[in-house]
Amino acid sequence: MNLTKLTTSRSQGFRGKPLHRKSEHKLKAIAYLREKSSFLIAAVSLVAFVAGNMIGSHGVYAVLASVWGKYDDSLISYTGTVTPIALVPDYNAWMKTGGGMPEEAAFGQVPKEVLIPLPSYDAALQRAGSADFAIGFMGSYKTGGDGTGSHPGVDIRAPKGTPVRAIANGIVTDVKDDAGGFGRYIVIRHPHMPDPTNAQKTTVLHSAYAHLDSQFVAEGDVVQKGQQIGLVGRTGYATGNHLHFQIDRDTLADGTPIAWHPFWPFSGSEARTAGLSLAQAIDLGFMKDRGYASTISPLVYVQANYAPVKETVAQNQTGSASSQRPLTVAERAQAESAKLLSMRQARLQQRLARRGTLLASAAKDSSAADIIIRETVVASTALPASQPAPVVTPPASPHSGDVRTIDIQHAPTFAGRGWMTITLTLRDEEGNIVDGSKLPRDIAVRTAYGEAEIRPQVLSPLDFHGGRAEVSVLPRGRRTIVFTVQPFGVLSDPMKYEGER
Repeated sequence: MNLTKLTTSRSQGFRGKPLHRKSEHKLKAIAYLREKSSFLIAAVSLVAFVAGNMIGSHGVYAVLASVWGKYDDSLISYTGTVTPIALVPDYNAWMKTGGGMPEEAAFGQVPKEVLIPLPSYDAALQRAGSADFAIGFMGSYKTGGDGTGSHPGVDIRAPKGTPVRAIANGIVTDVKDDAGGFGRYIVIRHPHMPDPTNAQKTTVLHSAYAHLDSQFVAEGDVVQKGQQIGLVGRTGYATGNHLHFQIDRDTLADGTPIAWHPFWPFSGSEARTAGLSLAQAIDLGFMKDRGYASTISPLVYVQANYAPVKETVAQNQTGSASSQRPLTVAERAQAESAKLLSMRQARLQQRLARRGTLLASAAKDSSAADIIIRETVVASTALPASQPAPVVTPPASPHSGDVRTIDIQHAPTFAGRGWMTITLTLRDEEGNIVDGSKLPRDIAVRTAYGEAEIRPQVLSPLDFHGGRAEVSVLPRGRRTIVFTVQPFGVLSDPMKYEGER
């Protein structure tokens, strides 16, 4: 019987090795990544690619605004104004060449020899109507004359596709489509503009361009004077191709912020209550006083092309002569911040004084139901902080005084998973609840800090019952939210994210 002897490969001089050696890096993860220079190069390249695309598409300013969530007016300087449209057809010459009218041809079809600079706007001559301006400032649909109605801008006749340009350096705040009104429109905020009532002072103005066929800018873009921003069209409530151009003030004469732009002097509900259609209200000059208080004659201002205002700073604290050099960006920003803080402190003192009056009055009337009076303290930081809300006694029914302020009440926190309700309460100078009929105009609910979807954003006097109205809000993200009601300028207490510690 033969037995096979088993032998190992080692005894025969062979040694087995695996084809793929299994090895384990003994360095820590961070050290391992440091050794891999290709990883770092790829990471840097990715960041540069994303940042470059964001800046290339929206500009440095828009990217910074999206990060900090606000506009920095110190980045914008005033360098004069230009008309919103550079060239229009000479209609008489155009018709003699066998051409047509703006309704029949596009800008690209207009012979170059009949194109002329936009004619000067003359308010006196416009009272009789004009071939270039369909409706004058505060004009009517009937005559188009300046001051004959309550149309808050100037309608400039122009063929479809006529280039529209920014009248001055500014920041784009709105690029929207209002199908039933202004159509496709753009609003630009212009800080440091000469005040039309006193050209030696500066103010903030808002230019609006409506009924556009195309929009070439995005919200947050910084635009330069003369930069093309869109094309003339007939979108929205328009019977022909034209540019509706208007300039709004930032605040009223008493400092009250104007709630929205483009400004319109009356709401649909006010016109309906008065038994007027839109055209009838414009032709009758309905709420014309509001229009004059909130807007300015746009082409008259542009044509003035005021010189930049020279702001001065003191050389020292001894009261010696001031320097005539223009303020730097940092100096201007510091001066504006100091002015804003001073205004906030003054408002706080007024509110505290009013609070003391309310508490004294409440002590005399202990039979009425309880209400909450909100007092907001604005700190030196960007986010307003609030004081504990004192409990005082209200009247049993709405009073008949004028609306002086609006309380905003809501839950202190949100979870970000659904709609919530905030309650608005109208109050008079003494803190009593006021009926909605005493509200002089529509109000707008916005976010002063944080982001939220708001429905409805605009409320009329008819929306208030017993002096109160409710608004639905859907918080976006996890940032603390502060609501504001314009044009009253009141702020709510902060609504913080539920998970915030």
